[in-house]
Amino acid sequence: MEEKVASGTIRFGNGNQIRESFRRMEEAREAIGKLDGVLRVKTNHVTHMFYVEYDSEKVSFERIRKEVKSFAK
Repeated sequence: MEEKVASGTIRFGNGNQIRESFRRMEEAREAIGKLDGVLRVKTNHVTHMFYVEYDSEKVSFERIRKEVKSFAK
């Protein structure tokens, strides 16, 4: 079966959590990468953004977004 590759960007928090953001972004990146259907995750620590490529047949953008937001507390 062919993958249906989609991509999206997600902001990590509101950008004000400077002290903890690097560690938490890396934890979130690792967690996102373990989701079934996620093909690639890139982070930009300057803009607090994730770029995610994923198989939309296996995982939804909303599921990925929720995973990111769970680390941005």
